[in-house]
Amino acid sequence: MTTEEKPDTQTGGKKALIADDNDGERETLTRSVEAEGYTVLPARSGREALKLLETEDVDVAFIDIIMPGMHGLDLLKRVKEIRPLLPILVLAEPRELTWADRALSLGALDYVIKPAEAREVRRVLGWVTRLKTPEPPAPEKPPAESGEDTRRQKSLDIQKEMFRILSESAEIGRIYLDLSEWVREMTKSEAVFIYLEDGEGSFKLAAGWGPAGEIRTELSLKPGQGLLGWTLDSREGFILKEPQNDPRFNPEVDQKNLSSLRELIPVPIIQRGKCLGLLVAANCQNPGGFGPEDLGLMSSIALGLSVVLKIEWLHKNLESRIDELAEAESQTQRLKKALLKADLERRGALEELKKFRPAPPRKG
Repeated sequence: MTTEEKPDTQTGGKKALIADDNDGERETLTRSVEAEGYTVLPARSGREALKLLETEDVDVAFIDIIMPGMHGLDLLKRVKEIRPLLPILVLAEPRELTWADRALSLGALDYVIKPAEAREVRRVLGWVTRLKTPEPPAPEKPPAESGEDTRRQKSLDIQKEMFRILSESAEIGRIYLDLSEWVREMTKSEAVFIYLEDGEGSFKLAAGWGPAGEIRTELSLKPGQGLLGWTLDSREGFILKEPQNDPRFNPEVDQKNLSSLRELIPVPIIQRGKCLGLLVAANCQNPGGFGPEDLGLMSSIALGLSVVLKIEWLHKNLESRIDELAEAESQTQRLKKALLKADLERRGALEELKKFRPAPPRKG
């Protein structure tokens, strides 16, 4: 019985899928993964891996970049479609790091250089454990001695919840939607909107959450136009009662965005002095309406969103760069083949010329 065929014993139920067509490397990795308490499900191809995922509930998947029949990146995409929250670790040789970086941009958690060392396997599986282990309930604390302690603890709670949303959301669009829903619950608002700059000077609605769920509508803003446009220009968040009675309210512009809003908090999303978007909470359900704590919460979320937008921009540029490198590598391979073909043709032509070389004259 090989290492991969051992029954599920002394593992606590944790399962790891290893998709690698190289038997020796797969068995070496299997021993390291089993040493961390996992039962290993082996697959020699992408097709076998997908078939296992139809019947097995695995906790982590190792995917080799280069496999016959289905490229590792194609398998990664398929797995993300059927199991979007499954942690995926990519196996790559040192010459395949371009593909490994591409895998990270597609949602892989990390990559492991082949042949996989036990300590490296322990490290990446530690990531998986931290992602899947819920935080223990916080012990009850005595009443805070000062308002400053209360504010500090609330700020920490807000940061923890933001990190939870960012770590659990599989797609960037889902992050915006989850954050808008959370802000609506935290501020007791009827609705929350997230507008993002579209690269052409306008700010379009990227996500929104209202009493009936997700808000799907075509809304857009321009800096300087209307009340929200003024907020984009001023780059300051504030609490506004009865926006329709505000002198900055422009019926032609704001009627579409603010017609049913009686109270709101608009907060700009700033990254290195540039306004990237706008976070808006509307119609507080508390009797006293929005307060300074709500404005502070909104400002904290806007700061987090600015970081998310920066990361998204970096990922897009990294993805573009990886595509360029992959295309350059492909062109290099085509050029090598063309040069090899030309060299073979040259050698063949020389051999043909030799056939027609006149014989040396005989002596005597």
